Amino acid sequence: MASALEFQSSRHFLGWLHEAGISLAFTTYQTNRLFLIGVKEDGRLSTFERHFEHPMGLWAAADRLLMSTRWQIWELHDALPPGEMHGGYDRVYVPRRAHTTGHLDTHDVAVDADGRIVFVNTLYSCLAEVSDRYSFKPIWKPPFISKLAPEDRCHLNGLALADGRPAYVTTVSRSDAVAGWRDRRHAGGCVVDVEDDDIVLDNLSMPHSPRLYDGRLWVLNSGTGELGRVDRAAGRFEPLAFCPGYLRGLAFHGSYAVVGLSKQRKERAFSGLALDDRLRQKDTDARCGLWVIDLRSGDVAHWMQIEGVVVELYDVAVIPATRRPMALGFKTDEIERVITIEHAPRPVFTALAAGEPGVAPPVAPEPLPVRPPRVASPEADAAYRLGNRHAAAERFAAAVPHYEEALRIDPAHVNAWVNLGTARFRLGDPDAAGQCWERALQVDARSVKALGDLAMEVSRWRYLDTHNLVRWLDIY
Repeated sequence: MASALEFQSSRHFLGWLHEAGISLAFTTYQTNRLFLIGVKEDGRLSTFERHFEHPMGLWAAADRLLMSTRWQIWELHDALPPGEMHGGYDRVYVPRRAHTTGHLDTHDVAVDADGRIVFVNTLYSCLAEVSDRYSFKPIWKPPFISKLAPEDRCHLNGLALADGRPAYVTTVSRSDAVAGWRDRRHAGGCVVDVEDDDIVLDNLSMPHSPRLYDGRLWVLNSGTGELGRVDRAAGRFEPLAFCPGYLRGLAFHGSYAVVGLSKQRKERAFSGLALDDRLRQKDTDARCGLWVIDLRSGDVAHWMQIEGVVVELYDVAVIPATRRPMALGFKTDEIERVITIEHAPRPVFTALAAGEPGVAPPVAPEPLPVRPPRVASPEADAAYRLGNRHAAAERFAAAVPHYEEALRIDPAHVNAWVNLGTARFRLGDPDAAGQCWERALQVDARSVKALGDLAMEVSRWRYLDTHNLVRWLDIY
């Protein structure tokens, strides 16, 4: 059973997002999710998630997101005209184009000065561009890599642009043998200059996320849990801040860096690192979340911690000029319902695309006979209403026992089953949610609310086949 998913933040994290006028995006390939973080109109945290297959590298502009996934690189574009809102969201990112690459273990991704998509092809140990005809177009490989081969020799993972051109990369080692990087995790990591093939640094521990910002080259020394600068002249890494986690994902805004933290995987590649000793020295555990570091002092200014099923992040991006973003995915039929027309005054968010020419519209089935309304016991209704008060305040964990008490008193309380399912879904347990909604349908197959929730959410988790969902939607 999936663990509850909880987001906790420092006191001024949301205020910082609001004042900066930004939102954040991050990927977690461990649970196949893209998260969009913003602030609601009432000042509370907004978390929006969509499922993609193995999402990793991110690149963000206000009107466009780029994301690498298991075998594709996705482009998502904002469907809202400037100044428009949709359901409280000021960005609606729609997947518009997918570049199919095959499974290259693509890591970082970016857009260069000419508008071309450049990405880290980790499997083939090179930098590449997308191609209209082929899986990829190689544009550079490290000087120590003798040939392009699908062997992940050095674990090339990170990319930094300078003036819109590939400038620096990070690798876990200088190995030229298949998976050789796994033997050099502790101190074999490199920063490589793409233009002149120089090895800038070669004593890092599993470095990631090189970024050029404010005239300085920054990098995450992931195996030690440190954010720092690269001093090219002295040939050394200068740590700025220690973060309690395995670091991947780095973005900047103003005088702050946003760093992604993960809990270490329990496998050889991520164990026995210096990070373990640092955590013991500081008497703390590894965290998962986003840490905001003040570049002037190295202090942790703000943080957002994630507890539950998500324990690993890969990349993080700052979305400028955005308060509260959302995105469309492919697990429900919402992707069918957002119809936008170029030069039209505003998009349409409720229309369904017209049927194919020549195809007759479906015939509506006969309505089911109407039954008299069922009256629940006062005790069950009292517990149910108490659960609703907690749920309305988004205290879903507190709502669950009241819904369960209502169902103990009255197992046929269909609305309690429906709302218990919603609470469990919001707590990150889709399996239990689907079971609750199915029980609601078993109690009363005419429950419109249960059918709506089940059609939107159970279709995502594939509890029921598409034919039955379509049939229910046609009937109700």
